[in-house]
Amino acid sequence: MGPLLRDVVELMTPLAGQASVDLVLEILGDGEVAGDGIALGDRRAIFDPFVRVRSANTHGAGLGLAIASRILEAHRGSIGVESEVGAGSSFCFTLPLRSE
Repeated sequence: MGPLLRDVVELMTPLAGQASVDLVLEILGDGEVAGDGIALGDRRAIFDPFVRVRSANTHGAGLGLAIASRILEAHRGSIGVESEVGAGSSFCFTLPLRSE
C-alpha cells in the first residue's frame, strides 16, 4: 500500500504543489471458520500451495491460504491461525500501512 500512496503523491505533487503521506497504522483482520479444526502438526503446512488438511469438510485445490499468505508477505504483512480440532479455526492477519 505504501508504494501505491507514494506513486499518488508523486503524480499529484506537480499539480498541487506539495504533498506528503506518512502512515503508521496497521490493518488487523480476523475471521472464524466453522469446521473440524486443524491439528497442530498441520498448521504451518496449510499456507503452502496445494496443501489440504484431511477433513470431512475439505474442498478446493489448497491454494487459497497460500495465495493469501504470499500477498500479505509481499506487502510486509502476515497471516496466522488458531485452531482446535473439533472446534474450528480462527484466522488473523496484519498488514502494515507504512513500508519501511
